Amino acid sequence: MCSSDLDQERLWRRDSPRANLLRVPFIRLQDNKHVVPFKSDGAPNVYLPGETETDFDTVHRLLAKPKKCSHFLRKLGLAEPDITSEVLQKVIPQYEPDETRIPEKKHLANLRKIFRALSGDSKNRGIVLQRLKGLSFLFCIQPGSKKRYRGIANNLYFRTRQLETFFENEKDVWFLDEPQALVSQDKIKRLLSELGVEDKPRRILVEPEDRWAKQRKLREGYGYSRDVHYYDYEIQGLGSFLKTFKKVDLAEATRQARLLWDFLATHLGKCAPGSEKSFFEGEYEWSNYSRYSKKFDALFLNRLRAKEWLPG
Repeated sequence: MCSSDLDQERLWRRDSPRANLLRVPFIRLQDNKHVVPFKSDGAPNVYLPGETETDFDTVHRLLAKPKKCSHFLRKLGLAEPDITSEVLQKVIPQYEPDETRIPEKKHLANLRKIFRALSGDSKNRGIVLQRLKGLSFLFCIQPGSKKRYRGIANNLYFRTRQLETFFENEKDVWFLDEPQALVSQDKIKRLLSELGVEDKPRRILVEPEDRWAKQRKLREGYGYSRDVHYYDYEIQGLGSFLKTFKKVDLAEATRQARLLWDFLATHLGKCAPGSEKSFFEGEYEWSNYSRYSKKFDALFLNRLRAKEWLPG
């Protein structure tokens, strides 16, 4: 079977639309059960046997031993369990129930395994990354609170002095609350950023109260049958932060203005060269036989123009 399968790559190559074999439970396990080789998200459903026994489901040793079979299974994409296997099969499932209580010591051990998996170059790294992006596995707190919750990385902020100042009067934000000795390491911070934890206030999509009036004005002179999309943007917490300027003296207002300016500059520094203007813009697209599109000043840009925040 292994020899003939090697000659029929279109039946099992993962990038082939005709990979029918991947949907068939043709892999025999050590306990003689048969399974499909991969889960629906692309994660391995079975592994090659190693030199020692393992808790993972593995291909039957007698089938994995012949050279041609071993070659076929490896070309298929199977391998011995590694740290990414442990994270996918043993660590991530611990956090999938919403209210699971995990002892602190166990949780920290899990985090170290997760960061080890993301630090490597395993072929399963991308799958681990995508699974973690949708997982509430990081502890977080809100400003002024000591109660810890678990949150998704792309909803969290690094707990820096600058961000704590910016969000001082904003309650609907979440700061990462994991041990500083761990998350302050440069390598770990880069991995957390890749997962979605932010070091600057996010530019977020919003639904302004005067959306329909804005859309009508943008469509003037054009036909209209339906909306395609309307994207307007706010800087999270900006409204609350700007209100504080009237309550502080000039020296403090100057420091706060510099803080806001630095955040905006950081955003612009991450734009592709020549695309900086688009950061400050929203976009409206509609159709009437053909599609039409117009750019407009984003909500946060109008807010920055309307408020007095630059010292002078």
